[in-house]
Amino acid sequence: MPFTEDDLKKQDRQVTELREELSRLNSLFDQRMKEAGASEAELKTLDADQQPPEVKRALEEVRAEARREGERRRAQAQPPAAPTGRPAGQRPGAIKL
Repeated sequence: MPFTEDDLKKQDRQVTELREELSRLNSLFDQRMKEAGASEAELKTLDADQQPPEVKRALEEVRAEARREGERRRAQAQPPAAPTGRPAGQRPGAIKL
């Protein structure tokens, strides 16, 4: 199946939607960082062993949700299966009279 202009427009819309979502999530992250009084440098030096169990659990939940969302979006982006070249219900090698 050839790549069409409609496919390109659809991908452009998806990219725009993803950019908007990333921007929204980044601003939410910045807001939460400000509320917590944390800095980006502190996040980079934070050791996973020093985190309380609640934080570890919350991080795992967020990662799992992000993984599920990624899988869902990847499934949406998959191209449809290529046709086999023969009509549905026809056996290979059968001759139509």
